[in-house]
Formats: sequence, C-alpha cells, structure tokens
Amino acid sequence: ISSAASDVYKRQGTHDHMIATACLLGFCGLFRISEIAYTTDINTHTLQASAIEFQVQLPGILSPSLIPAHLLHNIPYSQILAVRITQHTAKNRSIFDPPAILWFSANQQNCGDKLDLPYALYSWTNNAKFSSATDNFFSLYTKQHRRNLTSLMITTTIRRTASHFGLSPSIFGSHSLRIGGSTHLHALGVPADIIQKAGRWKSLPVSLRYPAQSSASQDRLLSTFRQPSRFCCNDIVMAYIRKH
Repeated sequence: ISSAASDVYKRQGTHDHMIATACLLGFCGLFRISEIAYTTDINTHTLQASAIEFQVQLPGILSPSLIPAHLLHNIPYSQILAVRITQHTAKNRSIFDPPAILWFSANQQNCGDKLDLPYALYSWTNNAKFSSATDNFFSLYTKQHRRNLTSLMITTTIRRTASHFGLSPSIFGSHSLRIGGSTHLHALGVPADIIQKAGRWKSLPVSLRYPAQSSASQDRLLSTFRQPSRFCCNDIVMAYIRKH
C-alpha cells in the first residue's frame, strides 16, 4: 500500500505514510471511508485528532493517563499501553446510542512494525503535526495549510495495489478495507455478533450470515481450480449443489 501510494502521488514519506496508516485502520478497525477520509457532508463523522487517545504510563504517576493525539508530544512508545478510538457518530448506529469505543492494546515487542496498528497510529501521530483537536486525524501540513486524506486517494492506491498482485482493480475500492477486515475476522472464527459490535452495524452484515471458510481451505480450493484438466463444468455445478 505504501509503495503504491508513492508510485501514484510521487511523494515518499509523510504522504504515503498517511495513506498506509489509514488503510491499516480501515482494515483492523472496520472503519467506513467516511470515518477516516475527508467528506463535504455536513453530517460528517470523520475521525478528528481528539478522537484518537493514547493510554500512557507516565513516570511517577500510578494511574495511566489518556492523551489525545494532538497533545502527544515527546512520549516514547515504551510508555504507550493502548490506543482508544472514540467514534462519535457512526453511520449505522442510532443517534441515541453512546459513542462507539474501540481499544487496541500496544505490544512493545512490535515497536517499529508497520503492520501493528497501535504503533502505526503512534508513528503517524508524531508525523502529522496537529495544530488543534479538530484537525482531521488523517491530514498533513503542507505549505501553510492542512491537506486532508480523501476517498479518491484511498481508492486509487488500493486499485494500484490490486493491479500489482494481478487482481482486477475494478472490483476493489475504499470499502474493500471494511469488507476485508470483517470477512477476515469471520474466517478466523470470531463470532459474528462480536464483529457486528466492532463494526458498529445495527444488524448482522450480509457477508457474515454464511459459514466462513478458512484461508487454508480457500487456498486448497483455488489450487484445485488451477488444474482445469481435473474438473469439467458439470463437476463444479454438482459440487455447488451438494454444498448448498
């Protein structure tokens, strides 16, 4: 993702760092694109800097403190215990529901791991240079103003990545992060009701109402289909009928 962002926007460093971190949060946190990228909707619910808080164990203080992203300055990752994300106006929740709270525990052994969400959020926070609590969390400071992450940036990068792996770019987009994260958890055996709560759905998503196949079984199935001489179309049809 980071390499694809660099290829598309010809900017290495902060720009592709923002896009890669946003994609990781979308996948791991089951976030909608409107929750991580800028939108002109007046009812926007894009994450702001104040919504990302780091649970920190400060020296000499017994109880951990919660420090929002825009106030996290010069604190080493070794003092980070967890990350709390508050989603105030998630789309599918009732307006009478309290904010959705997501916690991600920090593992100090993963310090420096770009695929570890708490560390990725910590790393981006230190690079974003937030000026206020209302700055969009995924925005960067360029030429005297802040530039917000957009849905187009995410979609373009994801499709470039899909193309790199030989997949059809047209079937991928920004929503692939939320879909991919939920189906991945389902395939790992996480109960559907837990995924529903984590993704802030009112009801069970359609994709979770069917039995999940493990990635290993999917790989075996694809491996079989790569040998066209072993099956004809009728065999595949009969296998589908027997399964359903």
